[in-house]
Amino acid sequence: MRANVFASNLLMPAPEIRDRFRQVADRHGRLTVEAFSELVVAFKVSPSALSARLSQLRLIDAQSEIAAHYRGLTTEICHLLAGATDAFQRQLAWAAAQRFPVRLVAALYKCYAEGETTLRPLASLLGMDVDHLHDLLDPAEPDSPESAVGEVEEGDLIFQP
Repeated sequence: MRANVFASNLLMPAPEIRDRFRQVADRHGRLTVEAFSELVVAFKVSPSALSARLSQLRLIDAQSEIAAHYRGLTTEICHLLAGATDAFQRQLAWAAAQRFPVRLVAALYKCYAEGETTLRPLASLLGMDVDHLHDLLDPAEPDSPESAVGEVEEGDLIFQP
C-alpha cells in the first residue's frame, strides 16, 4: 500500500492533477472520455491508476458509472482517443527492446581487460558466441606490423608509395 501511495504521489502529484483536471474538465467539473485520455497520456499512467488517483483526490466519484468506465479503458485506447498513437508505439517499442544490465556488462568487460577473467561470462550474458565477441572487441588490424609478420610471401617486391 505504501508503495502505491508513493508511486501515485510521484507520478501524479496532487497539485498537477488538480491543475490539469481544471484545464480539461467541462464547466460542470466533468471529464469527457477524450479529456480523461489526454490525462492518461500526459501523466504516462494507466487508466485504472489515473481513475484511482482522481477518486482519491475527490475529483470524480469512485462509485460512479463513469469511474468504472474509465477504469475499463486500456492505455492503447486512451492514446488513440488523445491522438497520441505514435507515443504509444514508441512506448511499446521501448518496453519490448532487449536491454542488458549495463553495470554488470561493464564490470565483466573491465575484468576481462585486466586479465582477471575470460570472455566466456560476458559472451554468455550477452548471448553471443565467444569468438565473435572476441573479434568485435579485439579486431585484428591487417595493416599492423604484428599481423604482417606471419604473412610474408617470397617473390617480387611490390612498390607501395
